[in-house]
Amino acid sequence: MDQTYPEIDKLLATQKTYFESHATYDIEFRKTQLLKLKGTISKYTNEIQSAMFNDLHKSAGESFYAEINFVLSEIDFIVKHLSKWAKNKKVKTPLFLFPASSELVYDPYGTVLIISPFNYPFQLCFAPLVGAIAAGNCILLKASPQTVDTTIITKKIIEETFEPQYVAFVEGGKEELDYLLDKPLDYIFFTGSTTFGKYVAQHAGQNLVPYTLELGGKSPCIVYNCDNIDVAAKRIVWGKFMNAGQTCVAPDYIVVTKNEKEELIKRLIQYIDFFYGDDFLNSKYYSRMISVKATQRVNDLINTSNGTVVFGNQVDIDNKYISPTIIDSPSLDSTIMHEEIFGPVLPIIVIDDLKEIASFIRSKPKPLSLYFFGKESDEDYIIKHISSGTMCMNDTVIQLSNPNLPFGGVGYSGIGNYHGHYSFKTFSHTKAVLKRKLSMDIKYRYVPFGTPEWLKKFL
Repeated sequence: MDQTYPEIDKLLATQKTYFESHATYDIEFRKTQLLKLKGTISKYTNEIQSAMFNDLHKSAGESFYAEINFVLSEIDFIVKHLSKWAKNKKVKTPLFLFPASSELVYDPYGTVLIISPFNYPFQLCFAPLVGAIAAGNCILLKASPQTVDTTIITKKIIEETFEPQYVAFVEGGKEELDYLLDKPLDYIFFTGSTTFGKYVAQHAGQNLVPYTLELGGKSPCIVYNCDNIDVAAKRIVWGKFMNAGQTCVAPDYIVVTKNEKEELIKRLIQYIDFFYGDDFLNSKYYSRMISVKATQRVNDLINTSNGTVVFGNQVDIDNKYISPTIIDSPSLDSTIMHEEIFGPVLPIIVIDDLKEIASFIRSKPKPLSLYFFGKESDEDYIIKHISSGTMCMNDTVIQLSNPNLPFGGVGYSGIGNYHGHYSFKTFSHTKAVLKRKLSMDIKYRYVPFGTPEWLKKFL
């Protein structure tokens, strides 16, 4: 790479120096920084909501509960528990090492690069930042350039709250990101597509930099002998069509039994109308696609699905608009059943046998999330026979709101996890420490390794 970015080199150098001062190792310092961040976010809540409306047409309510409040709650939870989490943890020591003690020490990595996406431009930037601060790191933030207004307010919040030697916002596009990825970072945290996640992992691997990848995939939603189709449909619509389907854990497609399909489709349509009215284009609660290119891509998925559009499919590509759309029985070979949709389109397929459903889902890359609406007696089968990053029974998306649960993928849907205590652990290196005494020294451990029978038994 011929292009150089002296400002990035300077940031890395100043953060390295600051980290080596050990200022970030102090637990009270970390708590203070988190509470400062909470104060600045609260101060700019209205501006954040306006920015996300401009970028994605997100309503103020959705921006608050799905993004702003999520981060504020994460700060409160981590500040409350951080002192306990950060303490060195004593572990057992085998008797043959006596006299000695063993412990786990949670070290910050150093300079962490956080790369955030466009779809939840505030939450997915600040939630990992909270974890990285809690663990005692210095941080470089690289936000998506696609969300222009949210990027502006994010930069303002960061610069008002932190010194750049501690937390810095890096502007620019792919060229600046490529430059960063080739630098001697200490940790990389990426949220985005599987395709670009592979690109990040390749760069990280070349430099032996540890990383977390929060990706996506086709998260299935199973409706199988469900006792309450009405509530199931309401929760599916809520999880699928918020943010116009641009949610990494949104239900990507539904698998339903033949006997339940007609009633489920009827209820899905009912709740789409109930949530967004009959004029989706002018609804203040219905979001837009991020770009014309993304809109065209999802429109192509609809047109090549070879299924029956039973609802929706109003498209205005120039206005980045696709109405909530339901497709019945798309071809299993179609692109829409192989690529993550990442838009407001919900395919529905019929499989009547639970074992066949599990087999079908296992034939695809492991999903980020899986949703099941059915009887409690069938839940254990799903849990045991399908691998996914997270699972939620009888609801959608809401599993992310529990700070005691880790969030992350498996295989193609991601590597590593975070949220709450798991964020602290992700951004900390767990250092093993053994402390021995010099008062006892058994000669048989040394060359020529003569070991009497009693010592063999002891060991």
